[in-house]
Amino acid sequence: MIGLTRAIAGDARSLGFRCNAVCPGFIETNMTRGAFKGDPARRDQILGRIPSHTMGTPAQIAATVGWLCSDAAAYVNGVALPVDDGYAVAT
Repeated sequence: MIGLTRAIAGDARSLGFRCNAVCPGFIETNMTRGAFKGDPARRDQILGRIPSHTMGTPAQIAATVGWLCSDAAAYVNGVALPVDDGYAVAT
């Protein structure tokens, strides 16, 4: 996915388009709540590896996407942006 994002970013920039990837970490949703319902120890293990010890929210992911779509991110192109509170670097 990262390679595809970069390839599209390079090809499409001359057409006025940008392409970025949002890479969410563990997000609190009905699906994740259901997945951890039968295994609270697994949930605690994952939360222990997230620096804030909390899961992200759908609103946090939406805000990131909103920023990437805004003029504030007009110079951001071809990146895979982790939105995971540092989980990827902490593991």
